[in-house]
Amino acid sequence: RRIRSHRAALEQCQRFLERLPQARAEVWHDTAAAAASVAATEDPTLAAICSAEAAERHGLATLSRSIADSPRNFTRFLLLARHPEPCDQRLPCKTSLVLALRHEQGALARCLESLARADVNLCRIESRPRPEAPWEYLFLVDLEGHQDDPLCGPALEALRARSGSLRVLGSYPRRVLVDDPPVFV
Repeated sequence: RRIRSHRAALEQCQRFLERLPQARAEVWHDTAAAAASVAATEDPTLAAICSAEAAERHGLATLSRSIADSPRNFTRFLLLARHPEPCDQRLPCKTSLVLALRHEQGALARCLESLARADVNLCRIESRPRPEAPWEYLFLVDLEGHQDDPLCGPALEALRARSGSLRVLGSYPRRVLVDDPPVFV
């Protein structure tokens, strides 16, 4: 038996897979494509780990539900577009940005302080190395609020003044978390 899925999904379902010692995991480029590949064949020895939505879309029968090691495990996706998605500013929004800081003591603390002073909530921050500058990092940041709203706009300007560079990726409606644990099909 072979089980296809994205590497991260296979890792997140390790305990389930350990209960299937006869099965061999196959890394696929994404979970939906793994489901599509299973649907495209009538091989009864082939299965996939994917979302319930992907299983339904490809007409696959679910063999087991909620197979992730942690029930609070979620996968996030980022979608970038050339043109912004309309965002009703009366609804909760988020703004995503990339921040490059000067390589100096307290640079990150000063940026975070400027958000706190503006009463803007930072809901995610992640660092990534800058390939062109060893030992320097880019920060991927999500803020609550729209880039044009009265709180977030000035906070972004304060960040711009305190950072090496700031690129606003955009503002978008905050999505409600959908509980769609991985399934075995």
